[in-house]
Amino acid sequence: MEQVLLPKIEYDRLLTSAQLRGLEFQQITKMDLSLALGECFELEVEVKGEAGHVAFKELESLIKEYSQDKKSNQEKQVKLLQAEKDKKLQEWQDVKALRESRHAKYEEDAKARVVDKIKRADRAYESRAARRVVQLEDTIPELTARGGNLRIEMSGITTRGPPLHSPRGLVAVASVSAGGSHVALVMQDGSLYTCGIGTSGRLGLQLIGGKTRCYDTNHPQRVEAFTVRARNLSLRQVSCSFSHSAAIDSDGSLYTWGSACTGKLGVGIVEDEYKQYSLTPLLVKFPGKRTIRSVSCGPSHTGAVSTAGELFMWGSANGGRLGLGQHMNDTVVVPTLVRELVKKRIRVWQVSCGTAHSALCTEVTSECTGGSKKLLGGQVYVCGGATALSRFVLSWERIPELDDVGIRQVACGGSHTAAVSSYGELFTWGRNFHGCTGHDASVSRVFIEKPELLRCLHVEPYNLALGKPCRQINIYNEQGPHLAVNGETGGALATCIHTHMEDKPWWEVDLGQPAVIEKIRLWNRTDEPLNPSKNRSEYSNRLFPCWIFVSEFAFQDLDGNEGLRAAKIQSSAFELFRTNKRMTEWVLPTANTVGQFIRVQLQNKSFLHFAEVEVFGVYSAFKYVGKVGTVQCSTDATMVVMPPISTQSVLDDYYLRAVQADADHATILRQYDAYERSFRKFGRGTSETLDGPCRLCRVFRDCEVCHGEVKPLPVRLVGDRMGLKVRVFIL
Repeated sequence: MEQVLLPKIEYDRLLTSAQLRGLEFQQITKMDLSLALGECFELEVEVKGEAGHVAFKELESLIKEYSQDKKSNQEKQVKLLQAEKDKKLQEWQDVKALRESRHAKYEEDAKARVVDKIKRADRAYESRAARRVVQLEDTIPELTARGGNLRIEMSGITTRGPPLHSPRGLVAVASVSAGGSHVALVMQDGSLYTCGIGTSGRLGLQLIGGKTRCYDTNHPQRVEAFTVRARNLSLRQVSCSFSHSAAIDSDGSLYTWGSACTGKLGVGIVEDEYKQYSLTPLLVKFPGKRTIRSVSCGPSHTGAVSTAGELFMWGSANGGRLGLGQHMNDTVVVPTLVRELVKKRIRVWQVSCGTAHSALCTEVTSECTGGSKKLLGGQVYVCGGATALSRFVLSWERIPELDDVGIRQVACGGSHTAAVSSYGELFTWGRNFHGCTGHDASVSRVFIEKPELLRCLHVEPYNLALGKPCRQINIYNEQGPHLAVNGETGGALATCIHTHMEDKPWWEVDLGQPAVIEKIRLWNRTDEPLNPSKNRSEYSNRLFPCWIFVSEFAFQDLDGNEGLRAAKIQSSAFELFRTNKRMTEWVLPTANTVGQFIRVQLQNKSFLHFAEVEVFGVYSAFKYVGKVGTVQCSTDATMVVMPPISTQSVLDDYYLRAVQADADHATILRQYDAYERSFRKFGRGTSETLDGPCRLCRVFRDCEVCHGEVKPLPVRLVGDRMGLKVRVFIL
């Protein structure tokens, strides 16, 4: 740690000395003030000589003496003091001019150095981009006799990985699966490539110089066994585990290869005198010529789902991992139908096999009820050992916590499980070793017994208004505002809020904190007049036309046109609805509409009554990551893949927001392929894109840069735009 000696002089004395020389500082430390005075002293000696510097000091002492003399006439003292100050400032003008010229030259030199540094960085970036293009084009493909790729060059995404290579031929990857020590790739043309350790024949590569043997490869090579058959098989899914692999072709046939121990290949009994593995993919036979939809390989067992939703399991039944019941604890060498699920009429969508347990999810369907879409199915069942499930589960058991979620994918690791909902939410549970479930890995969270939502990723918008504080302009017949946030959407008169006859009456709810709101539902009253001479929709017509307002701040207590006008001004979003509907749904126009207060207000003079208001959104949405696409679990690790943002306009908006906050962000973002096009289009920003309204601010709430007290610093040239390095002070 560097030790700094501060001068033992009072700060006010240093500041007074600087002010006598015409220097003004708003915020400066004692050390910086001492350095500035030291510079002034050196300039005085240089310009005026030592005698001139001493004269300055004497004049300064005289001014100090005048300011401290309390016996002399006050008016005379002030005149003498001001005269001496003016004299000193006049004599110091040439020194001040020299100081300003040197500072200006220093700033110009510093700016030139910054510009030169940025230009060198730009030249280096363009040079790397040019080399990258050459590198992407220098690969010579190795082709098969039929013109397919025999070998694929791998590209890395980290500094330790291989360099990028350009694809050659039909090598667009459709899906990938990783095992304990090997990887398999299914290409868009249906071909299969594998790489890794070839022990036990797990790669399916066996033709080398006319000999049949296992070997390792560090580059994906084509599995020719699927092309040398009577017909060229086109694969659509592959699954890898520790020592065996499985693949499904376009006709729904299943093939397995690799280690045959514990019967996990599903091809029957293998005699001990033969090698316990297969280099060649073997066709797995199912009763009734069933076609297979999906397959999953575990270290010692395998599961497959037919297109009819039937589940077949085989391999080691130890610990109940096959879910075939308490009487099945031996090795199962052929695909065996789980009849218990068939009896319950459960249609399986996907299965995942872990180290000692298994999980499945059922098919998801949807139905429309009450004007809204509801998902059905997507239930999760598990079986297996106590390490992952806290107890032995010998038959498939349903996870009740996920019944109403709608799960579309499950994944089993060594001792934990993950599930992805149809809305892109991720739930994890099981042994939380090293935080592999994504939850807090403290001592009290060693094991997650029930599925828990991982809120650091995507959270599906839910009804934020339920049970929240609310109010209305007045109350008629004890039908208060709370009736609109109790979850009851029936619409009977007794369950609706009701006001007196008012001019533009209103009702509003406070969500408690700002939230990103996706949509708002307004449920109307459903009862009809008992008098047959009246219009049957008289009561429901009273709700329209009505306004719905969204604001970050509380609405003012104003009535009539004045209140309606004030609500429009302060709202971040509002809409007028005129059509009489049982349920009015408003999907907000922007994805980042923030609000805390929601108001419903009539356009005209009438009674205000309705059944329920539902506000769907999420809190803490400014830390939004994205919806989960797929999840994969391994031993004490979980990997989540997010669907890419394919819309260029969204990427451009994110890019401009980052650049508007700090122009140097462009230097970082251009390193990513997703933002390279935005960098070529906008650079570090132009006056048209950056000098307009701040993209970081929200309605009635400025961002940190615009809200704080900004201390101006010297202008710094950043590429093709003058950028400001801003220091923000928030009071």
